[in-house]
Amino acid sequence: MNKKWGLLGALAAAAVIVVLAFQFLMPKSNGDQKNIQVTIIDQHEPETVLFEGEIETNSETLGDMLKEQEEFAVELEDSEYGSFIVSMGEIAGDDEYFWVYESDNNQSCKDMGMCPAVDECILQDEDAFIFILTNTFE
Repeated sequence: MNKKWGLLGALAAAAVIVVLAFQFLMPKSNGDQKNIQVTIIDQHEPETVLFEGEIETNSETLGDMLKEQEEFAVELEDSEYGSFIVSMGEIAGDDEYFWVYESDNNQSCKDMGMCPAVDECILQDEDAFIFILTNTFE
């Protein structure tokens, strides 16, 4: 019986260590003013850059930043994988085209090897994002 309790105690301690490590290693935003570079591209023929510029924000996540930017008029939809972009401006995805985003320097994207759902993407100063209405995952 003591071995069973000892094993359960060791498993509980390991779980606590994993949770604490996760909390310390995940990128965190401190709520301070951040400058975020944003590019929005529509890849319908002809390819068009809809927006390119820097956004100042105090938002913690990319999803919150997109919601606060009225000129982007972003519509998000919740899914089992997190929020995804349904439309930006007046341009909605459809059966053929859909909105994706990428970043070469955002820590959340780098840690996962791909960018997570917008509400899980933690913002840091000088992050750069490209939003693309596309019909391919390449």
